[in-house]
Amino acid sequence: MATYLYVCKTCGESFSSSTRDLESHCTEGDARRDYRGEAVGFATASLRKENDFSVRAPQFLPMAKDFESPSDPDGQKGLRAWRDSVHPAEGNKRPYNVDLKRRSL
Repeated sequence: MATYLYVCKTCGESFSSSTRDLESHCTEGDARRDYRGEAVGFATASLRKENDFSVRAPQFLPMAKDFESPSDPDGQKGLRAWRDSVHPAEGNKRPYNVDLKRRSL
């Protein structure tokens, strides 16, 4: 259950409530929400993770495991062929390419 903190503007007394409805415990004057006391802020770490396309890429792009077969056990040949045949749309400033293992000759 959420706990909401309030502070009185006049006397500075703070109190908490389990509802958003302000039930003033102070007889001096008006009370307001104490956001700093509640430690309210943006969850930037989770937003950064949600906005990182490499986390969401497996939902939209094929991965090596999708191309695995007896003739291509790790799926790299099929993934490389797919990558060579599909090109990003015109005007895409930041195309995302699937990860391929480097070939060593």
